[in-house]
Amino acid sequence: GIDPLVVAAVVLLASCAMAGTIIPYTGSDDGAPITGPFPLSAAAQAAFLAAAGPTTTSNFQSLPVGFYSPFALATGVTVSINAPNFGNGFSGISNTTLGNLDGFCVTPPSCTQWFGSPEGTATYSFAKPITAFGLWLTGVQTIFTSTFTLTFNDGSPETLNLPINV
Repeated sequence: GIDPLVVAAVVLLASCAMAGTIIPYTGSDDGAPITGPFPLSAAAQAAFLAAAGPTTTSNFQSLPVGFYSPFALATGVTVSINAPNFGNGFSGISNTTLGNLDGFCVTPPSCTQWFGSPEGTATYSFAKPITAFGLWLTGVQTIFTSTFTLTFNDGSPETLNLPINV
C-alpha cells in the first residue's frame, strides 16, 4: 500500500516576483491524525512567517462547498482547477473529512473546509506581485503527486519535491 504523508507544510519565499532565489520551508508530520499535533509543520510555518514578514492569510471557510473553477480565494487571489471531480471529501472545496489519507483542514474546530485537486493541478494567480507564498498540504500521497511547481510571471518554472515518506 501507499503510506500517506498526512501533513506537510510547504512554504516558499522568493526574492522577487520574477524567477529568483527560492527558499523552501518544509516540515512533515508523517502519519499525524487529523486533530494534530503537527510540530514539524508548525515549526516550518513559524520560520516562514518570520522570514516573510507581514502576511495576508486566506482559507476556504467562506467559500461555497463544491467543485467549481475559478474561484476567488481572497481579494486579488484567484484559484483555477484542472483536475477530475471525485466529489466532496476529495475535490474542490470540501467540508467532509474522509480520514487523513485524503485531506483535511489543519486547524479544527474553527476550520472545517479545505481544498483538493487530486490527479490534477491548482493554479493560484495573484493580481499584484508577491514575494512570499505559503500553504499547508494534507493527505499528500505519491499516487497523486510528489512535486510542487511554482511558475513566475516571466514564465520560468521552479519545481520542488514534496517530502513524502514512503
